[in-house]
Amino acid sequence: MEFQNFDAVTGSYLPPVLGVTELSVLLHKSPGVILADRVRAPHRLPPCCTPPGTRQPLWILQDVLDWLRQFQKQPAPAPVKKRQGRPTKREQLERQQAKEAAAAQQAQGKGGAA
Repeated sequence: MEFQNFDAVTGSYLPPVLGVTELSVLLHKSPGVILADRVRAPHRLPPCCTPPGTRQPLWILQDVLDWLRQFQKQPAPAPVKKRQGRPTKREQLERQQAKEAAAAQQAQGKGGAA
């Protein structure tokens, strides 16, 4: 499915307009389901427009893509695996130094307040 959206008359790009068949290909739904969903569950479809004098709904491709993007999930960050077993000497020293630094700051805070 390829969209030709260059208008040779105006020399500009116009947003492609989709019918029921093109939308069904894009959403992986049958045309019958799309027409039925317009009545029974309009929240399942992107907003459409029905120009005066027409019976079939039309969708602007950019509106459909924007509607789909609102349901896009952000990828979850990779979980940090915690190493099993005893901490290394380096990890033990870092924890001990952090505890001593916190104790020293706390002792300074008490000494200045008294």
